Amino acid sequence: MVSRLWSGEYGEKFLLLKGLTSSQAENIHVALERKRLVVITIIPEGWQIIGSLNNYLIHTLNQVMKRKRLTLRQLSEEERIGMNTSGTRLLNLYKKRLVARLEEPMMGKDDPHRGRQFVYRSLLL
Repeated sequence: MVSRLWSGEYGEKFLLLKGLTSSQAENIHVALERKRLVVITIIPEGWQIIGSLNNYLIHTLNQVMKRKRLTLRQLSEEERIGMNTSGTRLLNLYKKRLVARLEEPMMGKDDPHRGRQFVYRSLLL
Protein backbone atom coordinates (compact mmCIF):
# COMPACT_ATOMS: atom_id res chain seq x y z
CA MET A 1 0.00 0.00 0.00
CA VAL A 2 2.80 2.46 0.83
CA SER A 3 4.49 1.96 -2.54
CA ARG A 4 1.13 2.52 -4.26
CA LEU A 5 0.67 5.69 -2.21
CA TRP A 6 4.12 6.92 -3.27
CA SER A 7 3.36 6.18 -6.92
CA GLY A 8 0.38 8.53 -6.78
CA GLU A 9 -2.20 5.80 -7.28
CA TYR A 10 -4.33 7.22 -4.44
CA GLY A 11 -3.91 10.86 -5.41
CA GLU A 12 -3.16 13.44 -2.73
CA LYS A 13 -3.49 11.08 0.25
CA PHE A 14 -1.34 10.52 3.32
CA LEU A 15 -0.93 7.63 5.76
CA LEU A 16 -0.40 7.89 9.51
CA LEU A 17 -0.34 4.82 11.73
CA LYS A 18 -1.67 5.02 15.27
CA GLY A 19 -2.16 2.61 18.16
CA LEU A 20 0.40 0.03 17.09
CA THR A 21 1.69 -2.50 19.58
CA SER A 22 5.47 -2.83 19.76
CA SER A 23 5.20 -6.15 17.94
CA GLN A 24 3.13 -4.63 15.13
CA ALA A 25 5.51 -1.66 14.84
CA GLU A 26 8.51 -4.00 14.60
CA ASN A 27 6.87 -6.17 11.92
CA ILE A 28 5.86 -3.13 9.86
CA HIS A 29 9.34 -1.61 10.30
CA VAL A 30 11.04 -4.74 8.97
CA ALA A 31 8.69 -4.96 5.98
CA LEU A 32 9.10 -1.27 5.10
CA GLU A 33 12.86 -1.30 5.60
CA ARG A 34 13.24 -4.23 3.17
CA LYS A 35 11.45 -2.20 0.49
CA ARG A 36 13.14 1.08 1.50
CA LEU A 37 9.78 2.64 2.39
CA VAL A 38 8.80 4.77 5.38
CA VAL A 39 5.67 5.96 7.22
CA ILE A 40 4.95 8.11 10.26
CA THR A 41 3.39 6.54 13.32
CA ILE A 42 1.74 8.44 16.14
CA ILE A 43 3.00 7.43 19.59
CA PRO A 44 2.14 8.76 23.06
CA GLU A 45 5.30 10.92 23.03
CA GLY A 46 4.41 12.45 19.65
CA TRP A 47 5.52 10.73 16.44
CA GLN A 48 8.24 8.58 14.94
CA ILE A 49 9.09 7.09 11.58
CA ILE A 50 9.01 3.39 10.82
CA GLY A 51 10.99 2.09 7.88
CA SER A 52 13.96 3.45 5.98
CA LEU A 53 14.83 7.13 5.51
CA ASN A 54 18.18 8.88 4.90
CA ASN A 55 19.63 10.82 7.84
CA TYR A 56 19.48 14.18 6.03
CA LEU A 57 15.77 13.61 5.28
CA ILE A 58 15.15 12.62 8.91
CA HIS A 59 16.77 15.91 9.95
CA THR A 60 14.65 17.88 7.47
CA LEU A 61 11.47 16.05 8.55
CA ASN A 62 12.27 16.96 12.16
CA GLN A 63 12.50 20.62 11.11
CA VAL A 64 9.09 20.52 9.42
CA MET A 65 7.47 18.68 12.33
CA LYS A 66 8.96 21.08 14.88
CA ARG A 67 7.93 24.24 13.02
CA LYS A 68 4.62 22.83 11.66
CA ARG A 69 5.24 24.63 8.33
CA LEU A 70 8.40 25.41 6.41
CA THR A 71 9.35 26.94 3.08
CA LEU A 72 12.45 26.00 1.13
CA ARG A 73 13.82 29.51 1.70
CA GLN A 74 13.42 29.13 5.49
CA LEU A 75 15.11 25.72 5.41
CA SER A 76 17.92 27.05 3.24
CA GLU A 77 18.59 29.98 5.57
CA GLU A 78 18.31 27.99 8.81
CA GLU A 79 20.46 25.07 7.65
CA ARG A 80 22.82 27.21 5.55
CA ILE A 81 22.31 25.03 2.49
CA GLY A 82 21.51 25.97 -1.09
CA MET A 83 17.98 26.60 -2.29
CA ASN A 84 18.19 23.66 -4.71
CA THR A 85 19.22 21.34 -1.89
CA SER A 86 16.41 22.62 0.35
CA GLY A 87 13.89 22.21 -2.42
CA THR A 88 15.04 18.68 -3.21
CA ARG A 89 14.86 17.60 0.44
CA LEU A 90 11.38 19.02 0.97
CA LEU A 91 10.13 17.62 -2.33
CA ASN A 92 11.46 14.16 -1.42
CA LEU A 93 9.60 14.27 1.91
CA TYR A 94 6.45 15.27 0.06
CA LYS A 95 6.84 12.50 -2.53
CA LYS A 96 7.23 10.01 0.33
CA ARG A 97 3.98 11.43 1.76
CA LEU A 98 5.65 12.42 5.04
CA VAL A 99 4.66 16.10 4.73
CA ALA A 100 1.87 17.99 2.99
CA ARG A 101 2.56 20.67 0.38
CA LEU A 102 0.47 23.78 -0.14
CA GLU A 103 0.95 26.55 -2.67
CA GLU A 104 0.62 30.03 -1.15
CA PRO A 105 1.27 33.57 -2.32
CA MET A 106 4.66 35.07 -1.45
CA MET A 107 4.19 38.29 0.41
CA GLY A 108 6.68 41.02 -0.42
CA LYS A 109 7.13 44.35 1.33
CA ASP A 110 6.15 46.36 -1.73
CA ASP A 111 4.15 43.90 -3.81
CA PRO A 112 1.74 41.42 -2.21
CA HIS A 113 1.32 39.71 -5.63
CA ARG A 114 5.01 38.96 -6.05
CA GLY A 115 4.62 35.27 -6.74
CA ARG A 116 3.76 31.91 -5.28
CA GLN A 117 5.69 29.47 -3.11
CA PHE A 118 5.28 25.99 -1.73
CA VAL A 119 4.86 25.60 2.00
CA TYR A 120 5.59 22.16 3.42
CA ARG A 121 3.41 21.31 6.40
CA SER A 122 3.49 18.74 9.17
CA LEU A 123 0.80 16.07 8.97
CA LEU A 124 0.28 16.53 12.71
CA LEU A 125 -1.29 19.90 13.39
